[in-house]
Amino acid sequence: MCSTEKACSEKTPADTSPPPCKLLTILAGNPDADVTQLPPAINGDAGGKETDSVECSQAREMLMGYATSEHKLDDISRTLEQSCVKNKSGKGCHIKNDVMWRTLDRICE
Repeated sequence: MCSTEKACSEKTPADTSPPPCKLLTILAGNPDADVTQLPPAINGDAGGKETDSVECSQAREMLMGYATSEHKLDDISRTLEQSCVKNKSGKGCHIKNDVMWRTLDRICE
């Protein structure tokens, strides 16, 4: 579940599947899902460009390459799920750049 009221919704409006940042939600619905092998989001950058952040599907793709252990996968999944913020347009979601940098610092230690 998202931690703020600005966080992205559990499901995208045009789709019934969770957005790409909702790895914990995906696992809750299907504990056998391999979240490291999820296909890229079809809608891409649906909400427009946010200058201080990374679109959620892009953030997931960037971080999953570092998910080399269960601990790192948990950290990445929790970060994506809890740090998701709706785009100003309301048509997509993103992760702030500073959150991405802190996450990369943690998982690359």
